[in-house]
Amino acid sequence: MLIPLGTDVRLRRPTLVTYVLMALCVFVFVGQKVSDNRTPSNEPPRYYQFMLFSFDDNPDRVMGEFEQQVPGERGVIHLNPGRWYQYVTYQFLHGSWMHLLGNMVFLLVFGPPVEDRFRRFGFLGFYLFGGILAGVAHGVLETHTESVGGVIYRSVAPVLGASGSIAAVSGAYLVLFPFAHVRLISLFGMFALPGWMFVCLSIFFDLVFLASGDRGVAHFAHLGGYGAGAGVAMLLLWRKVLPRETYDLFSMAKQAHRRRTYRALVAKGPSSSPFIKDAAIPRKLALKDHHPDPHSEERRAIASLAPAEPKAATDRYLELSGTDEHCTLARDAQLVVANTLFERGDHENAVEAYERFLKRYPDDRETDQTRLLVAMVCARHLNDPVCATRHLDTLDEAGLPEGLRELAQTIREELS
Repeated sequence: MLIPLGTDVRLRRPTLVTYVLMALCVFVFVGQKVSDNRTPSNEPPRYYQFMLFSFDDNPDRVMGEFEQQVPGERGVIHLNPGRWYQYVTYQFLHGSWMHLLGNMVFLLVFGPPVEDRFRRFGFLGFYLFGGILAGVAHGVLETHTESVGGVIYRSVAPVLGASGSIAAVSGAYLVLFPFAHVRLISLFGMFALPGWMFVCLSIFFDLVFLASGDRGVAHFAHLGGYGAGAGVAMLLLWRKVLPRETYDLFSMAKQAHRRRTYRALVAKGPSSSPFIKDAAIPRKLALKDHHPDPHSEERRAIASLAPAEPKAATDRYLELSGTDEHCTLARDAQLVVANTLFERGDHENAVEAYERFLKRYPDDRETDQTRLLVAMVCARHLNDPVCATRHLDTLDEAGLPEGLRELAQTIREELS
């Protein structure tokens, strides 16, 4: 069993709606327990009417009364049709403390980053709409049909819980942050997985349980929620309602399509271009001399060494930077080297490594934190107020956590 603990997505604004939804679920569940204690054992609790596809009466008695009224008549009767309000109310009911706790853990992990992208009211609407679509999927795919005396009886397994809504949030997370890591705990210890891998594993488990015949959990509601959340997120990115980012699934798919188109054009050769034909120039184009990068292999070697042996990688990086003035490693490796230099107290080389990172990856999720760190080093260790001020001026302080915003303000006061 994999239990998520958090993600490495940096939030730009405080979380609110996620916490309100969690509080509502806990409050409603306490109300359910009070109702259970006050309801006679031979009667269903009052909150049953707010479950999706809840039975208003004993289904066997309904079938018997229908047969007495229309003996031998062929027809279809729905024993427990879903009422419109139940598609919303069922999302706040839970069957047990463990059911509630499991859902709240997932909402606490995946809710804040998705709320950050959708904004508060947008996230609230998305959450409820995702739960509605999950309920529709459950109703369509979990319909049980039985024919008795020429009469077809249809019923749907009642469902309650926030799982469908949270599955929609997880589906949106898959689209918006596919490569952001999710921290997990299991019987094998703590580790991290990319977001796309964790969500796909969750979908796989639902499919496995469905194939094994497990009907104690609303797996179709989960799958409907995943599909609804991912689909709505992709649609909003396509329509530019949500701002696109470099590493969301839509932007990556668009870039992949462009690369495929480019490769197809290159494969056809110069003769495929209408501009060349119209210009009536020779079809054979002289290619410029290609000079391979003499340091690419060494950079790749340092990048592969950095996670396991950061000190050795840093030493090799310093040697290479003496001959390669544009020496910048892969994203994670560059940060490892820069952090190692900072820990050593080699502040001048650390600032240079951080600035190379900022130049190569200007839209990275850790850009603002890196700028703040560079400003602090320049102000407190290198006595370079010009460099410190330059980085502070390009800093998006609104996107920083409160503690880092206070640090930025402190550095400004020190420079003044």
